[in-house]
This record gives sequence, structure tokens and C-alpha cells, in this order.
Amino acid sequence: VLVLIGLLLPVVADHILGLPDAGAGGHTDEHKDLFPLDSSDVCGFMLGALGLMIAAGGGIGGGGILVPLLILVMGFHPRYAIPLSNITILGGSIANCILNLQKRHPVADRPMIDFDLVLVMEPLTITGAVLGSILNKVAPEIFITLMLILTLGYTSKRTWDKGIQTYRKEYAAANGFPVIESYAAVVPDEGDEDNGESTSLLPSETDFVNTPDLTRWSGKARQDMSWATGTIGDSDFNPAESVRMRQAIVDEERHIPFPKLAVLLFCFASVAILNLLKGTKTTESPLGVSCGSMGFWLLNLAVIPITVAIAYAVRLYLLKWYAIKSQVGYEYTEGDVRWNNRSTIVY
Repeated sequence: VLVLIGLLLPVVADHILGLPDAGAGGHTDEHKDLFPLDSSDVCGFMLGALGLMIAAGGGIGGGGILVPLLILVMGFHPRYAIPLSNITILGGSIANCILNLQKRHPVADRPMIDFDLVLVMEPLTITGAVLGSILNKVAPEIFITLMLILTLGYTSKRTWDKGIQTYRKEYAAANGFPVIESYAAVVPDEGDEDNGESTSLLPSETDFVNTPDLTRWSGKARQDMSWATGTIGDSDFNPAESVRMRQAIVDEERHIPFPKLAVLLFCFASVAILNLLKGTKTTESPLGVSCGSMGFWLLNLAVIPITVAIAYAVRLYLLKWYAIKSQVGYEYTEGDVRWNNRSTIVY
């Protein structure tokens, strides 16, 4: 709370008093060169490394730690602190990915990384980043800072609540108390948007209804739910086929899914190429596109339909396999996401 107040008060004061060229914390848009290093740089590097270690251990991105640190300790303007935190998080994410690729799921024979979750979130995350970068250029400073404070406040509360929930769960398990929580995920139920951390993802009777390419299952929703109790109900697969299909799914999940990685690489490469084609501050566009021209905006916004199309195709893929898993009696482990109609949209 004190950090958020520290970010807000200088900007509000500057906005009300009309101080020229002042940013958050009284800093100007211009920032000193990296060298020679001063005490704020050294302190910022040390705290940033510590913050990224804490973020990696806690499973959070680290933006909520790095952005206030860059503004309050190292004296960066919010317009620069936000992209700097993103590039810093990118380095930490690459290191985490390299380490976690070698790890296995604690209770299942498959990689620790949930590549389905990455496929769902990353394309639209890129869409949000593109729109946010445009907004960061044109929006007034007080608006950017207020949005930053609201976002940090919300994510801080969610992280705190999740930490308390995890502590209670681990304490109960360590002391032999029954753990009430079951199959929880961060997907809010209908009519309970504020309770997303504890909402079950067990399918409802309407999960198959009106699903693209899966309407042939809509008339048998009740029979298909029998998999949740451990038995195989009425489905398009006979018992022998269900057993073979379950085993095939388990065998496939044992390995890193390179086709899914290829989709991610295609998404990232498309975004990178489009950004290079429109040019940067230091390099001219190879197509001769000037900043602010029609071609510039077409290249800049072309990322959105590409990433949205990828996200939509991924959603159809996950819905298809969710229906197949439901029919063959696939057994989910705790923490797995059931990619039904609701979860594929909320994520």
C-alpha cells in the first residue's frame, strides 16, 4: 500500500501544480546514462535480482516488484519503467524456461510446463502488449500511473490471497488435517467472478452444448459426466477403445509437445517480423514505412488478427480434446485445467 501511495502522490501533485517535465517521484523523462554507475543503480540491480528470485520461486511474473523498484529506487519515468520491467522479466523467463523444461510433473509422468496453458494465454497476451504499447505512447502520464497502480494493487491482492490459500493447504497436509480443496484453478464460475481461485473446473451439463465442431456430443452431456465418478458412460468410444485412447493420451503427454512449441514460435516470429518491418527509433523500415503513416499502422495492428486467429484455433483444439478426454474417462490430476467452454474464454 505504501509503495502504491508513493507512486501516486508525486504524479497527482505534479498534475495539479502543473510542474513541467516531471514524472513519477519528481523524475523527468530524461534518465542518466548507465555508466558511471551510482548507488541507486547498484541498489536497483541487487534488489531487482532478489525480486526476480522471489518471483520465480513464487510463480509470479515479477512486474509488481520491478516496476515500483525501477521508479522509486532507480528513478525511471513510468513510461520507461514498464518496458524495462518487461525486458527484465523476459530474461528471467528464459532462465526459468530452460530450468523447468528439464523438470517433471510432481504427480504425473509428463513435463512440468503446461503447454496448453501457454498456448491459450500467450497469443492474447501479445495482443494486449501491442495495444498497451500504443496506449503508453498516447495516454497522459496520470492515466498511465493510475492504471499501473490499479493493476499492481489487484495483482498484489490476488498474490496475497493465493499465498494464504497455499499456506493453509500445505499446513493442513503437513499436520494430517483433511484438505477440503479439490481440483481448484483460477477460473471464476458463472455468477462468482470474485472467487476465481477456488472454483471447480468439473464440467457442467452445458459445457458441450453449442461448442463448435463438437455439437454431436451436446445430446449426451449427462451420460458423458459419468467419467467424473470413475466409470465410463455412454459415449462414442466403447470400453476397449476408451482404454486405448486414455493410454495414447498419457503416452503423448510424457514428451515435450514440439508441434505446440512450433505454434508458439510461429506466433513470436510473426510479431517480431512485423515489428522489424515497421522500423524502430534507431533503424529505418526496410519497406520505407514512416512513423504514423497508413503502412505503419497496418503493420503495427496486423499483429492483432494473427494472434487472435491463433488463440481461436487453439481454443477449438482444446475443446475437441477436452470432449474426447471426457468420453474416454481420462483422469485429471489436482491442478489440471479442464478446457471447457468457460475456461477457454476466461483464460
